[in-house]
Amino acid sequence: MKITLTIFFMTIIFGGIAQSFVPILPTDSHQDIITKAANVTPSPRQLKWQQLELTAFFHFGINTFTDREWGHGHEDKNLFNPTELDADQWVKVAGESGIKLVILTAKHHDGFCLWPSKYTEHSVKHTPWKGGKGDVVKEVADACRKYKIGFGVYLSPWDRTEASYGTDAYNDFFIQQLTELLTEYGQVDEVWFDGANGEGPNGKRQVYDFERYYTLIRKLQPEATIAIMGPDVRWVGTESGYGRETEWSVMPIDARIQESIQKNSQSDATFAPVGDMTESDLASRPKIMNASGLIWYPSETDVSIRPGWFYHKEEDDRVKSPEKLFDIYFSSIGRNGVLLLNIPPDKRGLIHENDVKNLKEWKKLIDHTFSINLAKGAIVTSHNGTGQNNILDGNNSTHFITTSKDTTTSIEFQLNGKKTFDVLLLQENIRIGQRIEHFTLDIWKDKQWKQITSGTTVGYKRLLRFEPVSTDRVRLRILSSRLNPTIAEFGLFKLPKKLQFKPDKLKDLRKGENLHKATGKLSSLTTSPDPKYNKSGNSGWNNGIFGSNTAFNDGEWLGWNGADFEGTIDLEQKQKISYVSLDVMNQPQSWIFMPSKVTVFTSDDNINFKESGSKAKFNISEDGVTRVEFRTNTNARYIRIKANNFGLIPKGYAGAGSPAWIFVDEVIVK
Repeated sequence: MKITLTIFFMTIIFGGIAQSFVPILPTDSHQDIITKAANVTPSPRQLKWQQLELTAFFHFGINTFTDREWGHGHEDKNLFNPTELDADQWVKVAGESGIKLVILTAKHHDGFCLWPSKYTEHSVKHTPWKGGKGDVVKEVADACRKYKIGFGVYLSPWDRTEASYGTDAYNDFFIQQLTELLTEYGQVDEVWFDGANGEGPNGKRQVYDFERYYTLIRKLQPEATIAIMGPDVRWVGTESGYGRETEWSVMPIDARIQESIQKNSQSDATFAPVGDMTESDLASRPKIMNASGLIWYPSETDVSIRPGWFYHKEEDDRVKSPEKLFDIYFSSIGRNGVLLLNIPPDKRGLIHENDVKNLKEWKKLIDHTFSINLAKGAIVTSHNGTGQNNILDGNNSTHFITTSKDTTTSIEFQLNGKKTFDVLLLQENIRIGQRIEHFTLDIWKDKQWKQITSGTTVGYKRLLRFEPVSTDRVRLRILSSRLNPTIAEFGLFKLPKKLQFKPDKLKDLRKGENLHKATGKLSSLTTSPDPKYNKSGNSGWNNGIFGSNTAFNDGEWLGWNGADFEGTIDLEQKQKISYVSLDVMNQPQSWIFMPSKVTVFTSDDNINFKESGSKAKFNISEDGVTRVEFRTNTNARYIRIKANNFGLIPKGYAGAGSPAWIFVDEVIVK
């Protein structure tokens, strides 16, 4: 899991109508709390970040050359030698894809630095690349300025090389490296931290001094957004690229944070971690009623264009298709989030041709869809609002708002002739606040209104797809809102023909492109997984949707604590089977271990099974996802896979002596 704790940090603004934070008092009524929630607004840096919409990650480093996701530390620096590194190509590809800011993994968990840091020998200065004179951070920063793209850095707090990790001295070391990045490369627009906190070379874990890190960033780069273990932006809770259907940017805070605010009301205040922010419901009315205060804390939705976050040659044919990326666009940016798309450069130091091709096609789909707003030129009317013409002016800082204190409204659009469309775009003016709770879109057909789609939250942007409809008259109804709802922008668009919306087609798309014999076939489990890790149901291990790499709570992984995994698939008829695989996870810091053994059985009658193969003695020291593969040549109808739980967690690992977790996801049968 990327984040187990979230840290808050915000500017307190009193005396104005709009605020990034508001306290909730014991005397506040239900309506008082709703009124306060409606008036929480983003800080200037949060608003600027939200308007980016689309950002990118460049995961690049020593892992690119060791073919790993999480390195051990102390890797052989001679391996790092990109023969054709071209940061211009990276940033140019990103910009041509519509990306407005890129974030470089300046240092990942292995501790290897992509700049010649004065404070470690584990960096590019001791590699063959450019005779030790190279600086990847500088090349990317320079390219960003050249192409007018925002520049951000990821600096992993976890360092598996640095000897001081696990001691107070490490925070000094981290501050020194952070200072280098914030002072030697010009403007930094985003600083990105994750919550990884494993053991260092001395076997100890570090207590990160986040408040000190944040203070330094605010001093040296005051305009920089701090995400994800940070004050400005939170993680949406999954690495799949799919955000919540209901996504609020106004979050509740607890009493500990409220107490800290009272002590630091005149300046930027920092707060201790307050728990998991990855639940499906974070800020509904019942949630905010029990809060001590409310803050503006928007979500970022991250995903990699490939199964892994670093480049792996074997994934060259598993780059997400333009259609898949298009679906992710609607489910991230179109759900009040900012999309962070990872595009990992390869060993040459280039964005691979397959990635470039799919990014270009993806951009074409976006441009084709949103080039013409079919609502443009419509006559807009409402019985209880002002600013109707602002809805179609292309400016999300102007808006329609209801008169008085109305929390519902109906806005009609008389279109400029009959139009055919299948996409709805809505935006609130979040400078005023996020307020809409429920809306519907209706069309005039056969002399009556017919509802064609509906949604809950809007926020900065909401996109909805539906089957194509034709009409010259539409109606937007706001059915519920926290105070006066605002509509900044309204749009109707037409999808390219090959992406015409059909629920079954969308369901297949979200299963991924690599469908196989087992997908969707009847399956059963001998023991059910833990309810916390069973969001896709007991058939989630063969639904064709691959879990995000090491994101065990992304809704696709199934988890068992101290128990074995055993599942059976009915292929419906006897078939030739040449290949069987199962994805399993290893992440010791989360108590997740590889199984002690994985065995495949086959049967014709679901009663008498014979063993087809088994594997054991897996590596438990390296984090990541392993595809346990079996080559076979048999005919069978039923396949049974058993993965034996590791048992008790061994000494030297977090939770030693406790039962290990086993996490499995997708089975592939060919």
